[in-house]
Amino acid sequence: MELLKIEFTNYNGENKDIKEFEALKSRHCYLMEHAEILIDVISFVLLVQLLFSCLIICLVGKYLKFFYYAIQALLCLFRDKSCSI
Repeated sequence: MELLKIEFTNYNGENKDIKEFEALKSRHCYLMEHAEILIDVISFVLLVQLLFSCLIICLVGKYLKFFYYAIQALLCLFRDKSCSI
């Protein structure tokens, strides 16, 4: 995009060559279309990563809570004290 900007700056209308301007315009449209496609792809990838991260965090939290209560129950079994879980 930066090179295209430099070419547009250098063009400045003095040359009056329509074909050169058309080439610059078509290149600009080509780059803009590909930029939009790239934005859509990156947005989808980030959404999928966010969903899987949330799922992993929820599952880890659930199993950590389960293991905490399981360890508490095992400690109560091996001790001869009465304990409440």
